Amino acid sequence: MAPEYSFDNRNIRWQRLGDLKHFVFYVFGVDSAKGVVDFILKFEPNQRIILHRHLALTNTFVVQGEHRLYEPDGKLKEIRPVGSYTSSPPGEPHSEGGGDQELVVFYSVRGKTGVLFEVLDDDRNIVGTLSTRDFMEAWEEQKKAALVGERFLAKHFECQAYPSGRVRSSRTGRLPRISGKT
Repeated sequence: MAPEYSFDNRNIRWQRLGDLKHFVFYVFGVDSAKGVVDFILKFEPNQRIILHRHLALTNTFVVQGEHRLYEPDGKLKEIRPVGSYTSSPPGEPHSEGGGDQELVVFYSVRGKTGVLFEVLDDDRNIVGTLSTRDFMEAWEEQKKAALVGERFLAKHFECQAYPSGRVRSSRTGRLPRISGKT
């Protein structure tokens, strides 16, 4: 069955988060002073990501698909349909993923401390953490990669970079299509 709605994410340059599987992400912004990190995740259909725990208030909005949350033992805990907004305090370990369609979820995390997430193994031991600083570094790398891409386009496709950071063709005035999808 075809999805009723498909989020157009052609202009998002998705990136992987280390060796973690079944999702890609894009950071919209980080305000270290306020402890706010805004990002979006795209999950592969019918896959779950690693067990983890949120250590900060997390607001989510389901942009596409259905957001499935699972107990540590793999039992389905909750399904959030497209259009769902949820505000959740720090909580219990869980994994999450989507249904038959790619899942896209916007996250706004607000943490008073530096560590926002704990990554856990199957025995609930902490095997890693994600901090505000990690997201800041990812955001900086993301901006550098975008700048390199814009310079490449400007050099090889007679494009001009504008102060807004957008690149337009010198001949047509249109934005070139960039495939950043994974």
